[in-house]
Amino acid sequence: KTQIERFATGETSGPIASLRHQIDEWFAYDSLEEIVGALRRSGSEPALSTLRALGGKSPRAMKVTLRLLRLARLSSSLEECLVREYRAALEAFRTDDFREGVCAAVIDKDRKPKWSPAFMEDVTPEMIEPYFAAIGVDELTFSNGK
Repeated sequence: KTQIERFATGETSGPIASLRHQIDEWFAYDSLEEIVGALRRSGSEPALSTLRALGGKSPRAMKVTLRLLRLARLSSSLEECLVREYRAALEAFRTDDFREGVCAAVIDKDRKPKWSPAFMEDVTPEMIEPYFAAIGVDELTFSNGK
């Protein structure tokens, strides 16, 4: 067994376990706009609560995260996922959104960041690509050569 399999359990019985089917339906889409649409159409309190939580997040970061999650499903190894996450994290540190988020939370303490772009519809695929580009000599490597 892998390390993860040793600790994995079957179905969970936590506070959101009863919502699993709904959550799977809401997040089945491959675009943030479609997910938000599904949450709005649902209109349930858990869906509206999720919308409120997403409302304060960076549209660019949410789109990057969604793409990372979708690519993880297709990955053949954990290392492949970690390399992508590393690339995305390095790119995130270079963006204005990262600085804006830190300032809003730590310096200004108003928790009202001004994201750029401010709306998910304005985040283009070209804005997301740098998060997934190879980074040459700075690429994450593992001792097994991967």
